[in-house]
Amino acid sequence: VLPICLDEIRRCRPYFIGLLGDRYGWILDNIEPAMLAREPCLANYRGHSLTEIEMVSGVLDNPAMADHAFFYFRDPSASAALRAELPPESSPRDACAKLNALKNRIRKSRFPLRESFRSAQELGEFILADFTRLIDRLFPPDKSPDPLDREAAMHEAFASNRAHVYIGRDDYYDRLDSQARGDGLPLVVVGTSGLGKSALLANWMMRYRAAHPDEFVFMHFLGASPASADWTALARRLIGELNRRFRMTVQIPDGPEALRKSLADALCMAGAMHRVIIVLDGLNQLDDRDQALDLVWLPCDLPPRVRIIASTLPGRPLDEIGKRSWPTLELASLRLDERERLIADYLAQYAKTLARSQVAMVTAAPMAGNPLFL
Repeated sequence: VLPICLDEIRRCRPYFIGLLGDRYGWILDNIEPAMLAREPCLANYRGHSLTEIEMVSGVLDNPAMADHAFFYFRDPSASAALRAELPPESSPRDACAKLNALKNRIRKSRFPLRESFRSAQELGEFILADFTRLIDRLFPPDKSPDPLDREAAMHEAFASNRAHVYIGRDDYYDRLDSQARGDGLPLVVVGTSGLGKSALLANWMMRYRAAHPDEFVFMHFLGASPASADWTALARRLIGELNRRFRMTVQIPDGPEALRKSLADALCMAGAMHRVIIVLDGLNQLDDRDQALDLVWLPCDLPPRVRIIASTLPGRPLDEIGKRSWPTLELASLRLDERERLIADYLAQYAKTLARSQVAMVTAAPMAGNPLFL
């Protein structure tokens, strides 16, 4: 339980809501050596409750949580009915003293505190008011983000979500690295649904961008935002990002024909100045208008330093890719050892494991070679 709680606090940082009534909570009399090796600070918390460990190690000892963490104490008189229904704490006097000490520490801290809420309704109103003020301070209503930044953030979030648990292969990464560094035709990642095309591109892109911070890497995941499947929105976004990065002034027209020409011009101008890496995931999800699925908007002839890596399922985009003779990278099903690693890594997020016999049963399923199914 403890690693799950601490991991959840880290995942939510710097935001935190601490609720205290008149019970101290489950006291940890013993902390396993493996847990102490992972969280050495817990050596100081033997005999303390899980609730206190969460609040102290996760929040009170972390100055970065200031102004983002809120505490709420329930009115003791409102807890009388609950006390009659709950089992007594094992050491009521000791627990009461520790609870009071914890509350006093919170009172003396810099963290916002509201005392004596009497109902869930009142608590909800307090939290709503506090977090509304926080959000308005962090993201002022009169300072909305630039449309390019807002769209880019959604694609970053999409990629990040697919990078948590991934079993990659070095030969896949090597092929994508070679594509980004070389010249020639675009490379297209293919494979049945669920084999991990999006995950591969997201993980590779993050790794490549970290290793080449000076290079321009544009990523667009079809399905990451409401407008992401519209080829005109994709083209406008790409031209806008190229204009911003390379200080160009390519016009972004409304008409399909003019927009296609502007995109080709922007790619030529940017490629003449610098290497450009473009990642397009899920071409098969494009809206079917203006022959978008036939890729008429994407130039056949690209400057040598403009490198495109895309992915798609079978369909019109893949048919057009075949006509253009673009090379493909076909993903294979997970090997047995990869299935076992994926099970272990996935469950580790929740501090869970399976017995060896259970892992063998799962990995033996015919469809377990598909990561999404697994």
